[in-house]
Amino acid sequence: MATVYDLLTQHSTNVVHNTYYVTQSKKEWAGNYHPIRNLVVHSYHGGDGLVHADFDSAFLGSYEDDGLRMDEPAASQTKLPRTENIPEEVDATYSIKYGNERTVIAIGEMKRNLIQAAAWQAGNVLQVAGQKMLSRELRGDADKYQSPQVYCFDGKTLLLLQFRADTPAKMLEADCPVDCWLLPREESFYTLRYALYRLMAQGFRRFQGMCALPISVGGLTPRSRRFFNGVPVWHLNGVDQDEHPGGYTAAFWGEHAQQ
Repeated sequence: MATVYDLLTQHSTNVVHNTYYVTQSKKEWAGNYHPIRNLVVHSYHGGDGLVHADFDSAFLGSYEDDGLRMDEPAASQTKLPRTENIPEEVDATYSIKYGNERTVIAIGEMKRNLIQAAAWQAGNVLQVAGQKMLSRELRGDADKYQSPQVYCFDGKTLLLLQFRADTPAKMLEADCPVDCWLLPREESFYTLRYALYRLMAQGFRRFQGMCALPISVGGLTPRSRRFFNGVPVWHLNGVDQDEHPGGYTAAFWGEHAQQ
């Protein structure tokens, strides 16, 4: 039987009929947000003619529990499309309920032929009106849903964004760094499924960090946790740092190790 890993690394085989209709980003409230101008692009065109993506430079690495989930048996849920009217714009929200509260781990926007990949890949969407407005909308979505992990798919291109904000308020700042990946539906080294998995896994790690108790490790207690990834912030000698001064690291489904 196929595993979760098998399905995540399987490229989509869905038949696509592109009408070339373009969905515009015209939400009035989006004008209240700064456009994204501090893009950190992690996708690139490789010598093999495919688009590659560097996830590890911006997302947390894999832990042992990731390996366990990848090895789980799984059946494909892909079905033939039904004949029905499909909305031109659909919000997708992925959340986890803990106690009586629900936390959003990722949010997505569905458009049609709107994303101009070249502008995003160049790290500058301010000169393209439609992309500038889209960036305002996606920042607004991140704020409204309190989710720094956001994606947009327009039928041709999957755009992944991560607002690298230490606090929710930092997402609103014009200069907030935003990690960015662009993966085409065709000619991408990584599958769109795997890319979405990495985005949601990052949101899940953020959720775990939010739920973590302030436990002392090596005589130190985290001062805070970074909003965008849940990593503890250690404060020693007046300096904040992500790595524990004693070299302690976290492990899931394993023992705590000291480097």
